[in-house]
Amino acid sequence: MKIAVTGASGFLGKYLVENLTSNEFQVNALSRESRRTKNSKLTWIKGELNDSDSHELFLNGCDVICNCAGEINNQDNFKSSNIEGVKKIYESSIRYGVKLFIHVSSAGIYKEKFDGSIGEDHGIFPENSYEDSKVQAENFLLNSSSLRTVILRPTTIYGPDMPNESLKALFKTVLERKFFFIGSRRVISSYISVKNVADAIKRVIERNDKVCIDDNKTNIYNISDDVLFSEFISIASEKMSVQAPKLRFPLFTITLCLWLNDHFLGIKLPLTKSRLKHLTKKSTFSNEKYIKTYLWYPPIPHEETIDECIQAWFKI
Repeated sequence: MKIAVTGASGFLGKYLVENLTSNEFQVNALSRESRRTKNSKLTWIKGELNDSDSHELFLNGCDVICNCAGEINNQDNFKSSNIEGVKKIYESSIRYGVKLFIHVSSAGIYKEKFDGSIGEDHGIFPENSYEDSKVQAENFLLNSSSLRTVILRPTTIYGPDMPNESLKALFKTVLERKFFFIGSRRVISSYISVKNVADAIKRVIERNDKVCIDDNKTNIYNISDDVLFSEFISIASEKMSVQAPKLRFPLFTITLCLWLNDHFLGIKLPLTKSRLKHLTKKSTFSNEKYIKTYLWYPPIPHEETIDECIQAWFKI
């Protein structure tokens, strides 16, 4: 089976290509730059999402396309990459006979919920232009019915080479013994390792013929590996050989401190209102639908993937 992968040189795409080629799949990888490889199962194709002329060579003979491409930082490119690019590559996939379109979206598009479980039917409420571009791309795919489509909504993806340094900064506070918990002991960590997300995508490909869904229907699945936040921090502490943090402040106290700082002091703090919400939420992203459909559970434990991050970031 031949698989086409967009965003193959990006954070998730690199791990997906490695996973697929190591499992005997042939891969066509799309890149804006000319690339070479010694991997006999991998072929780099120079092209872009919005360049339909480059899609024939990229998609010809492919059974499945995995769209991992997308602009994260430059909002000037959100529309062209995250919306128009999806439309172009989807239309090309139909034209060149691709049988399955896998699109990687984001669990960040859900309406914020402080407690409880968030399933695929939970309300959508994008809070920034990036998330809005993801929603618009999903809406296009949901309103299209020419190609069997699977939309995956992973939670926050992490790994040693992740482009966002927020998790590294969090672990650094633990390493320097500056970390403290806020609020309830039931706070949830919604991180999932990039290796597990890549494996989840591979599983969709492997079981495509065994999953009973309409050929041209779009199906949506959460991909998550949620654990208690205290457990996530405890694992990091153990891997860094420091004592697990025990100090915990009431949410009201920290909220009041941030309010006073915003209105009177104006000190630049590492803890913001947005970050506070992330550190104190008790909601979980349910992946029950995906597990039931694809008979898959994250194969690599947080202990292993957190350790990889810590060794890469702090040379421990």
